[in-house]
Amino acid sequence: MPVDYMHNLLLGVVKSYFENLFMEKCKKFWVDEDATPEDLQKAIDERLLIIKPPTCINRTPRTMKDWANWKANEWRTFELFYALPCLTGILKKEYVEHLALLSVGSCILLQKSVSESDAHYVHRLFQIFCVKYQKYFGEDFMYYNIHLLIHVIPGVLRWGPLFTHNAFMFESHNRNLLQLKKNPHRVVEEVSKRYVILQALPKMLDRFATESTLNYCEYILDQSLARFMVPGSWALQGVGTIEDKLTDDETTLLVNHYHPLEICLYYQRILYKGKRITTSQYAAKRKKNDDSVICLNGEEIVEVRAIFTLADQTVRLLTRQLLMKDCDIVSNPHLRHLSELARYGDLKIIKPQEISGQCIFIKTVTGTFLSKMPYGCYGD
Repeated sequence: MPVDYMHNLLLGVVKSYFENLFMEKCKKFWVDEDATPEDLQKAIDERLLIIKPPTCINRTPRTMKDWANWKANEWRTFELFYALPCLTGILKKEYVEHLALLSVGSCILLQKSVSESDAHYVHRLFQIFCVKYQKYFGEDFMYYNIHLLIHVIPGVLRWGPLFTHNAFMFESHNRNLLQLKKNPHRVVEEVSKRYVILQALPKMLDRFATESTLNYCEYILDQSLARFMVPGSWALQGVGTIEDKLTDDETTLLVNHYHPLEICLYYQRILYKGKRITTSQYAAKRKKNDDSVICLNGEEIVEVRAIFTLADQTVRLLTRQLLMKDCDIVSNPHLRHLSELARYGDLKIIKPQEISGQCIFIKTVTGTFLSKMPYGCYGD
């Protein structure tokens, strides 16, 4: 039986790691050894709470004061993306590098496919992590979950990447079933009926979602459902406008590519293959999420500046390249999943079909960092 990623690594290893960090005996781990746990949590919060993840990450950052109540997917996001930028300069470098071993290994195992050489490499990272864990925290804190890290890779080699065999799906369905309960009486019968109805909805939608049905639903709900109904793998959201707030460079690029009459409407949001993408102007107005940074098929990372339709109803995105450099948070040369923004590059126009995934944009006092979303982090 494979080791469960959710309970062993996230709610086990990662959570206990931070539980130990805030103990009195671990003050030597922090740059300011005289700081209280409350001071340290406040310093981390100043960086953590300003991060705006993409909406494919189900939960936005919560204060470190509430870490004991964090859910597994919050620990996953913190371990993979937030921890290293937020702890740099607060936690001593050797301990940041220790945590990076776990972060790098987890990210590799959450990719769409994991090669045998990568699996053996991660196994070595986890071994080093366990040895240093005992060195830093002592034998008394070598819990069973720490030992189970050594047994993660055999499960990956037999069963595949971590997202293929974990308890996230079951926990998510448990939540869905609980939400179906509306009455304290005859619970089983009520949940069963509601579940069967929900399962039948997709077939009913294909059969009965005519234009007249949509217009009726739009009327009684007082909102335009039709704005979200666009054939194909993409769907524009919101109301299109004739003009958009573009810079002179952006306007010049569009004029050079298209006759002014070719561009019909500008939009702020688009759904593409289930992923929500917005312009940077729209993201700047949002308090919690930023869906404006995306990865293209050629592994290039860009920021979406505008979304527009042409006269033939085709959709195009105006983007600006984000040029990256290696992250120098730690000396580990294999910190593959986290890069630092070097500068902004050229403007370019792309088709929705060129989009391969979303990225997380992390801006802190220590720098601006980007990470591509591993395949195993899209939904639970």
